[in-house]
Amino acid sequence: MGINFDRPKYPSYAILAVRISSYTDWPAAMTQTPRDMALAGFFYAGYGDYTRCFFCGGGLRNWEAGDDPWVEHARWFKKCAFLRQKKGQEFVDLVQKRAAELDGDGNKEEMENSQITISTSGPRSTQANEENVMRSQAVTTIKRMGYSEGKIKAAIHTIKSTLPREEQKVSAQEILEVIFELNQSVPATHVGQSERVPNNCTNSTNHSVSASENTAHHIIQSDPAPEGNLNSTNEDASAMDDFNAELISLKQENSSLKDQILCKICMDEKVSIAFLPCGHLACCEDCAPAMRKCPICREFVGHYLDAILVLPS
Repeated sequence: MGINFDRPKYPSYAILAVRISSYTDWPAAMTQTPRDMALAGFFYAGYGDYTRCFFCGGGLRNWEAGDDPWVEHARWFKKCAFLRQKKGQEFVDLVQKRAAELDGDGNKEEMENSQITISTSGPRSTQANEENVMRSQAVTTIKRMGYSEGKIKAAIHTIKSTLPREEQKVSAQEILEVIFELNQSVPATHVGQSERVPNNCTNSTNHSVSASENTAHHIIQSDPAPEGNLNSTNEDASAMDDFNAELISLKQENSSLKDQILCKICMDEKVSIAFLPCGHLACCEDCAPAMRKCPICREFVGHYLDAILVLPS
C-alpha cells in the first residue's frame, strides 16, 4: 500500500478492454492469449509478436510457448509501477532471483549493446553512414522482427534530427522505440464510455411490485368477505403492503451499495484506488491509470493511492 507518483507511458491503453482489442492480428500460433497478455499490462504493437507495457513502456518480443506474461514482465521491467501494484514487490524479487540463477544478468543487455553510430556531418558522410547503418547487425535484427526498411530509415532520420552531437551511439532498442512512436501517430481506436446498467431496471421492478400489489387489492375487493373475517382480511392486506415496502427499500439499499463498491468506469471490478488530492475512491486498478480527472468531482488527479474498501457490518 502506497502512493503512486508514476504515470502511464501510453494512457490510451490503460483500459483493459482497449489492450485486448489491440490483439486483432495477434499470431494464432501464440500460446499466450490476448486476455492474459492484456491483464499483464501488454498491448500488441502490430508486428510479429512485439508487445509493449502501457505503463512502463517496456517492449517484449520472441514469446515462446510456456512464457508467462507476468513473469516476463517482472524479469525485464522490474521497476514498472503497474507490475508492482498488481503483483507485489515480493513477486518481482522472486522472479529476479530465479532469472539471475538461470542465465545471469548478461542477456538483458542484448538489445542495448547492439549499437550503431549515426553521423550528421555533411551530405556525403551522411549518405555513407546511412548505408553502413542499414547493413549493421542492429538493423538486421530489427528487420527480422518484421519491420520494413522504409520504417527503419524513417526512424533513423527522426533520430538524426534530434541528435545533440555530430555523432551518437544509438541502440537497436532506441530505433524500435522511435518506430513504435511513429506508428502511434495514427490515432488509436478507443473504447467509448462504459455501458452501464439501465436505470429503468429498478423502476421496472418497482412497477411490477406495484402492479402485483394493485392486483392483490383488486382480488381482495372483488370477493366479498364474510363479515366475521373482515378484520383478518384487512390485516393481511396491511402485512402485504409492509412487505412490498420493505422489499423496495432493500432493493434500493442494495443498488446504492453496489454503486459505492463498483468502479465508476468499467462498472465491473471493485473500487480499489483513491485519487489525490480529492480523496475519492472511484476506480479499480485497471481503470485508474487512464484517469486524468476524478470521475466524481472532475478535479485533476495528482497521484493515486492503493486503498482497501471496508464495508459496514
